[in-house]
Amino acid sequence: MQQSTFTMRNPLLLKEGKLFITIALVLVQFLNAEYLDEPVALWSYQLPGSGTLAGPGLRKENAVVATEEHLFVTTDVGDLYMFPLAEGAKEKLVKAPNIFGASTECHSGVSISYGNNGEVNFAVYAVQYSSVSLESESKDDFVEKTSRVIAVNV
Repeated sequence: MQQSTFTMRNPLLLKEGKLFITIALVLVQFLNAEYLDEPVALWSYQLPGSGTLAGPGLRKENAVVATEEHLFVTTDVGDLYMFPLAEGAKEKLVKAPNIFGASTECHSGVSISYGNNGEVNFAVYAVQYSSVSLESESKDDFVEKTSRVIAVNV
């Protein structure tokens, strides 16, 4: 009589009820796991205009970056929100400079520059501007894209 052997590569090769036992052992380990307490939200903030397809919001390229004193959030339309973590402090909003006739996009997070004393000097992020070129002879160059790197004092 040949005995079946357990292989991690193909657990379906198990015969004679061993697959059931293996699943039962995994289930018992899962049920005996210790769970952490339910997380408690300290605060939340809905970005003005978010929640719609056309409004500003967070997209997959944007980021939330935390320092000891601030929380920085970039949005897809080029806004930078700075939330001071001190009690009662008001958030700041930095809007990317407008360029006439161009739409603004942001596909970046934010980088933080620290001084020698360990305090935040400034925050840096990038935006991209897209505009229609009426002088282009090629349809490939119909949309002009330019970029800006923006540094913001904190």
